[in-house]
Amino acid sequence: MRISPTQRTLALLRSEGMLCEIVERWNPHARCRQDLFGFADIIALNPAELCWGCGIWAIQCTSSANMAARITKIKTECRENAMRWVIAYGRIQVIGWAKRGPRGARKVWTCNRTLITLEDLRDAAETP
Repeated sequence: MRISPTQRTLALLRSEGMLCEIVERWNPHARCRQDLFGFADIIALNPAELCWGCGIWAIQCTSSANMAARITKIKTECRENAMRWVIAYGRIQVIGWAKRGPRGARKVWTCNRTLITLEDLRDAAETP
């Protein structure tokens, strides 16, 4: 049975003590999945960070091979929504999954994580 990047990410976040739910939805008219605000597949609450006012995460899940495209989309197409999210003390993270391991050995699923900051979004606006 194939497990999606979203399901892998949910399991990872829950193992870290986060409360999380899927927020992307299927649009039957467009016949595609639509992310919340254009960039969030999962919303996660981290109780350890809530006292600092920054414990809410918008997570974009993908394969490691597609991470760069997702990050570019957030910085360009979804930039305004992403900036509003971050200014409101939310965090954005892109999590990409790939099977990795030594040659000839059993490969295991590993994740790469990239945090999208307000500076990243501002820099993207300045570059032509």
